[in-house]
Amino acid sequence: MAENRNILSAIKLFQLFGGRITHPHGLGISEKTLKELLRQEILSPSSQGGYQLSPLPSFLRPSPYHLVKELLPFEGSSFFNQESVVGLGNILRKNKIETVVELGCWHGISTIFMATFLPLRGTVYAVDHWQGSAEHTQDCSMLYNQFLSNVIRTRLTDQIVPLRMTTLEASRKHFPPIDLIYVDASHDEDSVLQDLEAWYPHVEMSGGILCGDDFLWGKDEGYPIQKALKRFTNKSSLSFENQGTFWRVVSNTI
Repeated sequence: MAENRNILSAIKLFQLFGGRITHPHGLGISEKTLKELLRQEILSPSSQGGYQLSPLPSFLRPSPYHLVKELLPFEGSSFFNQESVVGLGNILRKNKIETVVELGCWHGISTIFMATFLPLRGTVYAVDHWQGSAEHTQDCSMLYNQFLSNVIRTRLTDQIVPLRMTTLEASRKHFPPIDLIYVDASHDEDSVLQDLEAWYPHVEMSGGILCGDDFLWGKDEGYPIQKALKRFTNKSSLSFENQGTFWRVVSNTI
């Protein structure tokens, strides 16, 4: 039993670090655990040094991951900042979170981060059209394939379910009770307000948490996320709090 826990903990660490760790012993992964992971072909030596998670072959991957024929290298660049890492990490550690919806996923770094905190039966529904937004000026043609490749390389295909559609389209779908919604999609004021209004009923019914990123984004635009939060909470017995860029909607009722 103890060794099984060590193996699961080691896998979680590899997932958290994007599927590859150069010095696993420095993170407390024992030689015995490494050898067992290698024996089970869960790990393999990395050409860049250290070890990496071995992606499942395509025929063992659920849809849509089975359609990826050529994996892209793991891409770790993201807009996932330290304050959201801390804020989300605290929520995920202190609450029994099993079902998460993320609005706006980019390369999936925040998606992978949240999935590593969930129990094996937990699910992150990743909602994005993967076409970029108005604030993105870079080429987004490979964005979806990069997201899928990142999830495959971290062996989280059973826990991360991509929903390739707009956030409003996804809000009309049926979900199991949602414990956490993380909002990080389009950043203009009206789009953020629409997301808040469309998705809050999901967590209101389940007693879940609605939070998001980029509270301090858009100084030149007058801080659109803050404006949307004020418009949304002014209509109800709700308010919001923030720690730097990370924000969370809270109830004013006792």
